[in-house]
Amino acid sequence: VGSVPFFADIVALVGATLRDEVDYTKEAANIELFGKIQRDIDFVKVPRVHKSVSTARVLVMEWIEGRSPKDLAEDGDKSKLMHLTQMAIQATIAQLLCSNTLHGDPHLGNLLYTGDGNLAYLDFGVLCRVKPNQARALLISSVHIIKKQYREFIFDLVAMEVVDEEKVSIDDVVAAFDREFSRNE
Repeated sequence: VGSVPFFADIVALVGATLRDEVDYTKEAANIELFGKIQRDIDFVKVPRVHKSVSTARVLVMEWIEGRSPKDLAEDGDKSKLMHLTQMAIQATIAQLLCSNTLHGDPHLGNLLYTGDGNLAYLDFGVLCRVKPNQARALLISSVHIIKKQYREFIFDLVAMEVVDEEKVSIDDVVAAFDREFSRNE
């Protein structure tokens, strides 16, 4: 019985997110905002919106030619895949440090390696806005994972408001991370 309101909250959140995903007026505004955030990074390409022919139900953007990370991997083009990965990491760090706003869906289908060696982002239905302390914790968490500092990583998750230390045993979570990551070595 206690889980029903929680489930209702999840359904409401998913519904709102899906509505945002198909609101092309909002997506057009997200494209413009993301373009402004990334404007000083010369290797990031963001498609232009053709406002005169776009509506809430139709979004017309500039076409950007490029290859997906999946295509690069399938073709064995490791150097371009590595270059794309490095650019994506640099762009994400810049997003966090400069604006506390992240591209909300950076999966393999939403990134392209362009013919001139740049990174193009696609699909701007969701931009994630994070608080400054969350952005800092997200950046630091990468270091903690690489260094296998799981206790510190869990406190990063607390700072990001992903884990509530009042409801979760930090020691149990650290032990679970230790077990999981030691299994994959």
